[in-house]
Amino acid sequence: MAEGRVHLTTFIEGVLIHGRRTPYVLLVPSPHAPNRGLLMPVQIPWSPGFLPTALLSAQIEAGWGMPYRFVDGSKLPVVFDERTSRLPTPWLLRIEGLEGQQRLYLSHLLRTKAPEDLVPPPPPGGQWLSEKTLQSADLQTGVRRLCQAALQAVMEG
Repeated sequence: MAEGRVHLTTFIEGVLIHGRRTPYVLLVPSPHAPNRGLLMPVQIPWSPGFLPTALLSAQIEAGWGMPYRFVDGSKLPVVFDERTSRLPTPWLLRIEGLEGQQRLYLSHLLRTKAPEDLVPPPPPGGQWLSEKTLQSADLQTGVRRLCQAALQAVMEG
């Protein structure tokens, strides 16, 4: 861990799953350093003034034409009052330590709305990976474990 001042950047991360019997997870080349070009879940830097759900929607649904829904098991009420609403609860929080900075990922588990037997086409450079193909894919260990946990969560219901 770096000593002294550390810059914290927040990313919204969407772990997009298709199917239930034989689920697949979508990984896309990261446009962000230091992981540029590596296969990662969909990651968008959070910008103040933008809701995380809007950022993911812009990337996945509007950009790639792939309808999806948040998997959100929270039982909190949807509306607190006329000015505040609850956002989908992140599936998990993860932090990545880099030299002089840390990245906080608000990871959401997402499900496609496509029929089980119709796997949506991946975006350019992206891949749908099954539990079996995850084993041999060239991925960072943390990304592989994140994807395995997401596939397991979907299979368990």
